[in-house]
Amino acid sequence: MRRNSKNIIIVILLLIILGLAYYSFYPLYREYKERSKAQETATTTSTNVSKTPQVTPDEEVVVEIGDIKFPVTGTVGHPASGFLRLLPARGGSSIQYENLNFKGDSELYVYLSKDLTASNYESLGPVKATTGTVTYTIPDDINPSEYPYILTWSKKQNLLFNHVEIPQNPI
Repeated sequence: MRRNSKNIIIVILLLIILGLAYYSFYPLYREYKERSKAQETATTTSTNVSKTPQVTPDEEVVVEIGDIKFPVTGTVGHPASGFLRLLPARGGSSIQYENLNFKGDSELYVYLSKDLTASNYESLGPVKATTGTVTYTIPDDINPSEYPYILTWSKKQNLLFNHVEIPQNPI
């Protein structure tokens, strides 16, 4: 009987030690995984943004603007991730967020803007979604090349939540 009591106590102590070890090391493991995922995303981003096709002198290469992904950049206190594509279309164009992910309030809007302070912008309307793939149509009377930034702006807080910077000549 005494031997069984010792074995039970040893098993209980081992379970407690294993539980403490799990709760001690799990946050480190999650941080490691998140850092690895961020590095993969950064590699994917740099690969997609700097798209330089290999060409022989006789070849002509056409890179479509929709083939290039631009990263979504969050702000302090408002992390964001994902990519944006410019999609040309007959009679106009649109923007498409892919793998978008951020948290926001109820009065968020998407702006084409000439700066990060939304002092000179054109609204594309309220935010349709904060995750996934989302497309916004750019009205025909707006020239998107005049706006180097696409902002997610909170009217309620008068605050930038995230943005995408589009270089003047992305191709």
